[in-house]
Amino acid sequence: MNLKLLLAMRGREPTWVNYIAVHPNDPNTALIGTAMGVYKTKDGGFGWEHVFPGRNASERWCDFIRYAPDSENRVFLGTRQGLLISEDGGGKFARPTGTQLSTARTNWIEFYSKDPKIIYAGTN
Repeated sequence: MNLKLLLAMRGREPTWVNYIAVHPNDPNTALIGTAMGVYKTKDGGFGWEHVFPGRNASERWCDFIRYAPDSENRVFLGTRQGLLISEDGGGKFARPTGTQLSTARTNWIEFYSKDPKIIYAGTN
C-alpha cells in the first residue's frame, strides 16, 4: 500500500515528507523522515511501515534522515528534539550521549568525505 493511502487508513492527514534516504546497497529499501515520524519501505515504495512515531510532537517531526557512509546499518535522524541514531538500519533509535546534539533541533547532517566518523550537524 502506498504511503498516502496508509496514512489515510490510519485516520491521519497526509504528511510532509521532509527527507528520503535510500539504502546504500538495496535500492528497494528506503527510509523517509516525515512530520509524523519515520516510515520504511522494503519493496521500492509499494508498502510502508511506520518504524518510528517519535515519543512526542517535537521528536516526531523529522527534518533529516541519512545512512552513514561507513555502515549500512547506522542511520542518523535529525528531529526537532535532537539527533537520534539507529544501529539496526532504522528499527530503533537512541540519543547520542556526551553532546548537545541529543537535545538541539538538528536540521542537517553531513559526513566528512575523508573520514566518515567526523560528522557535521546544523542546529538551531
